[in-house]
Amino acid sequence: MKIEMKAKSGEELDFTVSGIGVPLANAIRRTAISRIPVLAIYTVTFYDNTTPIFDEYIANRLALVPLVTPDDYTEKDEVSLSIDAEGPCSVYAKDMKSSDRKVKPASGDIPIMRMLKGHTLRLEAKAKLGIGAEHARFQPGIVAYDYNEEKGTFDFHVESFGQIPAVELVEKSAEILEGKCKEFETQLKSLA
Repeated sequence: MKIEMKAKSGEELDFTVSGIGVPLANAIRRTAISRIPVLAIYTVTFYDNTTPIFDEYIANRLALVPLVTPDDYTEKDEVSLSIDAEGPCSVYAKDMKSSDRKVKPASGDIPIMRMLKGHTLRLEAKAKLGIGAEHARFQPGIVAYDYNEEKGTFDFHVESFGQIPAVELVEKSAEILEGKCKEFETQLKSLA
């Protein structure tokens, strides 16, 4: 196997891999988008919403805001985010106040809603770790590849949504696959 880096930034990564087959390339892709735990909002409590926008719609928008996910979080951990706004104004992801300063929206410029004069919005949201296989809100990015039949290579493009860097997305995918292979080997040996 040979890996050649094409382009690398915090949010994007392009690399070429030779010496692997379609099953491994697809396992890397699927693991990256569905098995890496990241934080996302899963419940919202509304204390005041005098806007014409339904609570459920606002909660859905909040759940899809990518949150920076520190390495030290576990499945038992939970973080609170709150919004306290009064119109006229536009509410953006950066207006969410977090109980942990390390956890914040990956991009503060994501619009949540516009509020007119007299509108108020007060809410508290809870975020936890989850995986993309559970719900799309926990998907950390997009991973795609193109197979170059002439060269026998896979050209990967990785784009992080901002919860974790793109390089870490691929590294964690490889760690998960390695763990699954070791688990398979251990169980196979126990059968012999």
